[in-house]
Order: sequence, then C-alpha cells, then structure tokens
Amino acid sequence: MLYACDNCHYLFLRTSEDTCPDCGKAMIRPATSEEQEEYKNRENENLWTEDSNSCRV
Repeated sequence: MLYACDNCHYLFLRTSEDTCPDCGKAMIRPATSEEQEEYKNRENENLWTEDSNSCRV
C-alpha cells in the first residue's frame, strides 16, 4: 500500500515501520488517489535521459 507523510510529503510504499523513511516522523497516512497517481507518474519518468536543451560542459 502507498503512504504519504504529512510532514515532508514523501510518497512511499510502507514496509513494517510506523515512521516516514525520509524524515522519520510518525505523521504517515494512506495516500490519496491523487497522490497515488502522482507516484505512478513519477515512477514512469526516466530522469537519466538527456533532453535536447540540456547544457553540456
């Protein structure tokens, strides 16, 4: 199940912990349908590809 942290807004798949794996706070809850969609979209993005407008050094 997908969860969200109300403190840092991190989206994550919950393991057995009751705290956020990013900030450590216990302010986690099940993700809303909008947050689940955002998570799916981020998962499908490839952040390691070069785009044609990138700056080369």
